[in-house]
Amino acid sequence: MDSGFCFIWSSLTVNWRLRGSDLTHVRRAEANDLFKALEEQYKEDFPNPELSDEELQDVFESWTLQMGYPVITVTRDYALGTVNVNQERFLLTNSSSTDVHDYKWWVPLTFTTKTEKDFTDTATKEWLKRTEENKQLTTLTPVTSDWVLFNIQQTGFYRVNYDTTNWKLLISQLNSDQYEVIPPVNRAQLLDDAFNLARAGLLDYSILFSLTDYLARETDYIPWYAAFNGFSFLNTRLNKAPDSEYSVFKNYVLSLLEKVYTTLGFEEKTTDGHVDRLNRNLILTWACRLGHADCIQKATQHFNAFVSDQNANKVAPDLQSVVYCNGLGNSDGAGFDVLWEKAQSTDVSTEQVLILGILGCTAHEDSAHKYINQSYSEETPIRQQDISLVLSSVTSYGNVDFLTSYIQKHYQDRSPSQVRSLISSAANLLRSEDQFSKLEDFVQSNKVYLDVTDEQATSLLSSYHSNKAWATTTGSTILTQMKQQIYRLPTTISPVNYVIRLTPHLEEDRFNFDGEVTITINVAEYTNQIVLHASDMVVDTAATQVTHSDGTVQTISSHETNELRETYTITLVDSLVVGQQYNVYIKFLGNLRDDMYGFYRSYYTVGGADSSERLYGLSPVRWLASTQFESTYARRAFPCFDEPALKATFQINIGRSSTYTSVSNMKIERTDTSDPNLVWDIYQTTPVMSTYLLAFLVSDFEKTENDAQDTSVWHRADAASQASYSIGVSRPLIDAMVTFTGVTFELEKMDQAAIPDFSAGAMENWGLVTYRYSLILVIRTFSDRERLILFDETVSTSADKQGIATTIAHEFAHQWFGNLVSPRWWSYAWLNEGFATYFEWFITAEVEKDWRIEDQFVIKEVQVALAADCLESSHPMTNLVNSPADISSIFDSISYAKAGSVIRMMSHFLSTSIFKAGLNTYLNTHHHNTAEASDLFTALHTTFLTVNPSSEISVIDVMNTWTTQMGYPVITVNRNYDTGRTAKVKQERFLLTTSADSSDDHDYKWWIPLTFTTNASKDFTTTQTQIWLKASENEIDLTDIAANDDWVIFNKQQIGFYRVNYDDTNWNLIISHLNSDQFTDIHVLNRAQLLDDSLSLARAGILDYTTALNITKYLSREDDYIPWYSAFTAFSFLDARLIGVEEEYQLFKKIASPSNVTIPADVSSVVYCTALREGGEEEWTFLKAQYDSSNVGTEQVLLLTALGCSTGTQIITNYLDLSISAESGIRKQDASRVFSAVYANPSGVDIAFQFLTENYQKISEFYGGLGTIGSILKGIAARISTQEQLIKLQSFVAENEAALGDAVTASKQAIETAQANLDWVASNRAALVTWLREQSPATPEVTTLFTPTTTQGATCITISTTLIVLASLSEMLRVSTAIILTCLSCTLSSAHLNSPSSSSNDTTASTQYRLPGDVIPRSYVIKLIPKLYGDFVFNGTVEMTTEVVENTETITFHIDDLEIDEDSVVVRNLAADITVDVTNQTFDEVHNFYTLTLKQELEKGNEYNIFINYNGHHRDDMRGFYRSSYVNSTGDTV
Repeated sequence: MDSGFCFIWSSLTVNWRLRGSDLTHVRRAEANDLFKALEEQYKEDFPNPELSDEELQDVFESWTLQMGYPVITVTRDYALGTVNVNQERFLLTNSSSTDVHDYKWWVPLTFTTKTEKDFTDTATKEWLKRTEENKQLTTLTPVTSDWVLFNIQQTGFYRVNYDTTNWKLLISQLNSDQYEVIPPVNRAQLLDDAFNLARAGLLDYSILFSLTDYLARETDYIPWYAAFNGFSFLNTRLNKAPDSEYSVFKNYVLSLLEKVYTTLGFEEKTTDGHVDRLNRNLILTWACRLGHADCIQKATQHFNAFVSDQNANKVAPDLQSVVYCNGLGNSDGAGFDVLWEKAQSTDVSTEQVLILGILGCTAHEDSAHKYINQSYSEETPIRQQDISLVLSSVTSYGNVDFLTSYIQKHYQDRSPSQVRSLISSAANLLRSEDQFSKLEDFVQSNKVYLDVTDEQATSLLSSYHSNKAWATTTGSTILTQMKQQIYRLPTTISPVNYVIRLTPHLEEDRFNFDGEVTITINVAEYTNQIVLHASDMVVDTAATQVTHSDGTVQTISSHETNELRETYTITLVDSLVVGQQYNVYIKFLGNLRDDMYGFYRSYYTVGGADSSERLYGLSPVRWLASTQFESTYARRAFPCFDEPALKATFQINIGRSSTYTSVSNMKIERTDTSDPNLVWDIYQTTPVMSTYLLAFLVSDFEKTENDAQDTSVWHRADAASQASYSIGVSRPLIDAMVTFTGVTFELEKMDQAAIPDFSAGAMENWGLVTYRYSLILVIRTFSDRERLILFDETVSTSADKQGIATTIAHEFAHQWFGNLVSPRWWSYAWLNEGFATYFEWFITAEVEKDWRIEDQFVIKEVQVALAADCLESSHPMTNLVNSPADISSIFDSISYAKAGSVIRMMSHFLSTSIFKAGLNTYLNTHHHNTAEASDLFTALHTTFLTVNPSSEISVIDVMNTWTTQMGYPVITVNRNYDTGRTAKVKQERFLLTTSADSSDDHDYKWWIPLTFTTNASKDFTTTQTQIWLKASENEIDLTDIAANDDWVIFNKQQIGFYRVNYDDTNWNLIISHLNSDQFTDIHVLNRAQLLDDSLSLARAGILDYTTALNITKYLSREDDYIPWYSAFTAFSFLDARLIGVEEEYQLFKKIASPSNVTIPADVSSVVYCTALREGGEEEWTFLKAQYDSSNVGTEQVLLLTALGCSTGTQIITNYLDLSISAESGIRKQDASRVFSAVYANPSGVDIAFQFLTENYQKISEFYGGLGTIGSILKGIAARISTQEQLIKLQSFVAENEAALGDAVTASKQAIETAQANLDWVASNRAALVTWLREQSPATPEVTTLFTPTTTQGATCITISTTLIVLASLSEMLRVSTAIILTCLSCTLSSAHLNSPSSSSNDTTASTQYRLPGDVIPRSYVIKLIPKLYGDFVFNGTVEMTTEVVENTETITFHIDDLEIDEDSVVVRNLAADITVDVTNQTFDEVHNFYTLTLKQELEKGNEYNIFINYNGHHRDDMRGFYRSSYVNSTGDTV
């Protein structure tokens, strides 16, 4: 073959120059003159040319007579060893152009392969002719494992794209230590081509980012220059994304820069060459721009030194742009003035241009405005040719807010056209809706001055919308793929089996472990790299070995550990063969950390020693090693392919001391005692499973097991009795799951373990479920004669027992949903957690049949999910995640409660039989494999069609509307009472608050299964769908609904995941029925639904509070737990907005006394909290000692919560300090409860937030991540009550957004919640108080004093309000007093709630029992001394602060069975501070009135204090302050 065209061209260029003197008299020339000369030279050099004259002319013309250039696409057939090439015009964007020209070129192809590596020969090897769109090359037949690379030294003017496999082979080369076999120019070419091909949509961004990964090794200027050309485009666009997203890009590029930054250094060196200085400027510019801390610090130091003394501290020319720009960005206006003066005084034009180009970097607003003015001033010292540098500098580096403020302040000094130009520039820089709104408001307000029409005004700002559209579409995709590239493993290899050997070291306090793993892998694609996960371990690279299944050892060329990605990469000399199996052996040393993730350490003390005794070695400490691998922590225990879809089998071997035992997922196959130092437990091989489900425990625990010895609980030795209930309920729960799914539990045993330190509530490891020990161990005893379980009232509550059963059921459900069938990726985490949430209730219901578990699901899951999913910042059930932080954030109320609720809805619209059969198909189809949501829906739809073959309903379509979009609908039912029996039903997304600057324009619509009943039918039991409201329908008409005087109620038993609103008439019909003796006609779940929906609709501003609160009036009749739970959930919001305090203290003082009176467990939380609220350091210290000495987890949790109730600032602060101290005695798993306890206390909100802002880095380090920060912020935000607090929260999040990581979403939700709450107060508080006062009698039955604090910002008001609905509380024997006290923060006495004539059926007192109303109470101070022996007479004093609302000479109040000490009665005028004489005291026994007659008239508006001493009786009629008793363990009555 003749020498190539490129060679001819370069040769002819030299010869043409030699002949130049011959053409000096030619005045002009055309292209053909050049081509003719080159053609002559070509013929002279090549007597037998490859190209004819015509072809050579065509070559020239193909490149000069048509625009553009080609992209060559190289496609290989790896089986045949052939290569095909294709050409087409490369366009960055494809528009609807009318250009029909057939673009083709003569393309000189050059190429080399991995085997040849010849990058010096640039002669054309084959031509792709103008007449050829594609061709198979005849001179290139590479071996399968070789890469090919086209366009050597980028001598051809074209881009090159490859098939995916060849790209990966090239990338594999670049990501090895031999990356330099490809020369810098071709490395730059690959980067430049890949960036532009991806931008044009011809290459997946995942390929691009796999390629750019190699830059972490690169130090050469040429490739970096090409890379930053590509990154520059992305940076300009992606910086419009939220900081949390933009930080992904910045951190990624910064991670690539680290090596070259370190290699070059900041300071110039004497050994630097020309290119070194170019490279340093390039690298430092980008490092500082992207926030590299060291770069910014050094640049700022240089700048400050320069400003202080310009002559002594000159900045090297090649560093000036970096130092000046970053110095300006971190200094005040003085630095700007120095540089501005230097720009005017320098006589070096290049220096002046450099300074003018970076003055826009200033962080000083006035300086920025001063500089912009220079571009318009006629007296500016800037030369006209350089004037454009001003605005270019401001728009390239400056703060867009400075530009916007300049426009607003100075627009009248500029011409309309100048202002329009500034607006367009600013619009292109805007990042937020707030910034846009400010600029848009300016434009709309000044259209006349700007001389623009409405359309032109919109056009001025259009770049913001286009930038944002790009950021939310293409930008979002790029960031997603960047995250995937960072965190997802390549798909080239998959694991088959692991053999793992681990030896934890606990006795010597080494707290580490030795490990070995042999992984059998399958090769799916040609690669010479094995990339797997490894974190926080040291790999013995010398021992690493890769062996073919035939025994051939593969040669390793390099090892690499990436801490950011948590990967370990083994690079081989030769590629692995597709379809073959290899064994990878790795030896390593890991750490037994104490952060409760991975393979970690925990401890417990013998004898219940407190934390100080443990720390100082005064009590035996027992160490153990346990695991928590979900979701990304198996990589801390052994190198592995730590993604849920990469399933394999596992054979575990644990080496331990003989004083320990071990337990894992499978049974022990044998125990090897041949090692004199260790006992080895060799376990059976597991089924195919994901890494996150593996578990092992090494401890001195004992086990309690059932009679069949197939179910056990491992626990510390002294906790055997606490495991009884767990053992008793476990096997029945497993059997219930088998019955429901029709799929057996395939393991031979089920171990459970109670771990002292455990980050999650529990973990569903297959065959070895681990729990936080407080969630599985309870104190209980059995009676041979009784089926019911008797708890020790001093320790465990009914809620504890239920929590244990449902938690076990949740984890056991995972054995099918998550273990047997795992999610393909964490985006489908709800397939695990949603089903586990569903079954934790409905399987428990099969075992504990009298707990009304199915009803509790509605109030504790459905309504919780509805409350969580009504914010704009929510997310879909199926939600794309990538990083460990993303994955962690998905385990929230949406994946648990909402998913479980939607599954429950699905089970009803399908029917139970179809639902069960569909799940059986799903599990059997995908067992030992993975699935996505579509796999579940397909199985259910197929089953559905077998029963309903003609149905038009697609389960897939229905469920996609519930899983792929966030939120849920509110159904509005508007009945037509004129025509009768018809109604319009419409759907729209329910939002608690709607942001004015929301950019969410998604059209939210759902397939909604509607159910309803009427007063006439009262059919609440049939829950299958009666009619569908389709996703394509906003509204439908229903006929024959109900008679005009009948109510209609939608969403029977709250089966559907939506809220319901009605027209006023229907609401009033429902209210009327609820307030009748027939209120139980309405199903108890719908009573709860009506309360939850109405109060939530009112909170959202959709329903007026009068209607919502009128519904709550019926509660005076209600005695069922379910509606009351819903009511108190809603009341808690009102209570938090109308902040109050409670008064009760004496009972706690008794427990702190030597007599040590026992407090019943179900009310202990109220007593403890109240005592600390009213007490001081002594009481707090006492309770903390109780915590330290307790060995029962449930009690410890209760005490931790109570300890946050103190009102002492220093006490609270000290408590928060303990929460992040390893020496506090508070287990890390429980430490976050300290925060929630503190901010739940009104006195603690500001203290908790201040502590968080000052210590968030310490908090993050202590808890091992930022997720806890987000949870704390959301908790604090829910209790924010002032604008000042909100501003502090917003400032903290804004200032730290990039650093907040996985807490960003939660932080933004926190702000949204806080703003919504303050908006609610502004909109509703006055109306609410008015309604409450209207409902209250003249003298309130119960008074709660709402006292303002500096954190509450509330007006001091007295409200009897919410509690009026409790007027028949004494009749509600099934309502927990503890719950009422906790929820309403008040003290209730039933003697004050009921008149003598009141009954359960008549809650309105007769007027003859009503007090006069001329004096009303404002507060009570009550002191009581109970006497629980002898005559049971208690002593009391009360101080009542009252307000006179009408002039009167008497004060009348209620007493019953009290003996007033008349001599003790004192009435004082508080304003005048004088005593008012009491002339007479009378008691009306019929009406329970006690009247004081006074010597002088009490004046309206004055406040009076009344002091009374009295005796009362502890009666046994369960009214008032009554006595009760029980028989203790010794048989005595107490």
